[in-house]
Amino acid sequence: MFSSKLYILVVLIVTFSSPCYSQIDFGYDDQSTWPGICTTGHAQSPVDIDVNPSKANKHGFISSESSIKGDSFKIRNTGESVTVRLLEETATGLFPGEGLSSTKFCFDNAHFHWGSSSKNGSEHTIRGRSSALEVHFVHYNCEFDSLKSALDSGRQDAIAVAGILCDINPSSKPNKALSPIISQLQAGQLKTPSGDFTTVDKPLDLLPLVPKRSFVYTYQGSLTTPTCNEQVTWFVFSSTKSCKVSESDLKALRSIKNSKGHQVRTNHRDLQSLNDREIQTLKLHSQY
Repeated sequence: MFSSKLYILVVLIVTFSSPCYSQIDFGYDDQSTWPGICTTGHAQSPVDIDVNPSKANKHGFISSESSIKGDSFKIRNTGESVTVRLLEETATGLFPGEGLSSTKFCFDNAHFHWGSSSKNGSEHTIRGRSSALEVHFVHYNCEFDSLKSALDSGRQDAIAVAGILCDINPSSKPNKALSPIISQLQAGQLKTPSGDFTTVDKPLDLLPLVPKRSFVYTYQGSLTTPTCNEQVTWFVFSSTKSCKVSESDLKALRSIKNSKGHQVRTNHRDLQSLNDREIQTLKLHSQY
């Protein structure tokens, strides 16, 4: 009886570790074991984006109302990634109901995907090319009061995620916008996973990571972690000019440990089949 209770406790600790609020224990070593729709679905993410940008027939913009900043922030090692939250009053997100989408989405969190090498860190690829890092800005439809309630609705327009691709900075300079996050990792504050967020009383502004000029590829897909809900509208930015990272930035991210005490050297999902989905291309300009 004691051992079964201990097992339940361990599972509960692990299941709340995902940046996308998974209720499933999972790892990246054998993704074929991911349950349910993760392996049976037909609208899974990430995908390789093999689209000719010259065929962009729509325009979008980053609204001047967009904001991903705060005078302080909350951070957590989830066991699979590093997740950051900001106060809703100062972080309106990228989807205020204009610009990229006519639907208003509320900002929930930012988290990161990387690889064991700077050549293969991103989840999405563009014409077969991987980037060193992919930042996900996760939003939920503002008709709901939380990310969880949006997912529970079952609606296809429940979630919007902006995927920002980052390349290695040739000058080896660390990313200035990410420095408040990276400094927490380098100080060893987030080595082990926790169910609680740590409040950091330092300003954070992640909007500079978002390109002002870019093509944006949008398609219907899924969460990239279990339970892989196919309720996500993706907006993947092609330009990496606004997001350059150093090897020291990546080393800090890889330093976190999972629930088994192992370093998280890679946390990107394998590419999924596009099947019959269409990827649309927006030509982006910025108001901010």
